[in-house]
Amino acid sequence: SWEKINLAETEENIKNKKNTMALYAPICHTPQAIGILVARILGGGITAQCYAGRLFNFAVALALIYNAIRLMPFKKHLLMYLMLLPVAFNVLPTLSSDALTIPMSSFYIAYILSLKYNDNVKELSKKTKVGLVISTIVISLCKIVYVPLCLLLFLLPKEKFGSLKKKNIFVILTI
Repeated sequence: SWEKINLAETEENIKNKKNTMALYAPICHTPQAIGILVARILGGGITAQCYAGRLFNFAVALALIYNAIRLMPFKKHLLMYLMLLPVAFNVLPTLSSDALTIPMSSFYIAYILSLKYNDNVKELSKKTKVGLVISTIVISLCKIVYVPLCLLLFLLPKEKFGSLKKKNIFVILTI
């Protein structure tokens, strides 16, 4: 009823509320935070800050999706279709952490597959290994359910690392 909606919150009600925002790492909200910061510096109000956060989030998501499609060694059209599904595309221009998680997971998969199937890369450079470590950390921090994606590192052939021992050390330390 209307009385229940307008009730003031008691101290007991406040203590019983669960804050699910604490479950997310701050890295999920980095694009939004940058957008909000830029809008604040430019003197924008709260509405401008929210829209700037959404815009930055959308821009980062589109950049990740573009690079994922570019890197994907095969079935590029399938990845594009998946990213254009309403459930995925509708979340991109929001302040949600999923706007970074979904494109980041597609980028991570495409990055691993491109390294696996690229015959031009005989051995992974230090720069590539750093990129793998950073993207693995970011995808792991986005949401805990995406941690199994880190196991995709085992798909990389041992020749790309020089030996099986070097590969196993790199993958285990990264995970």
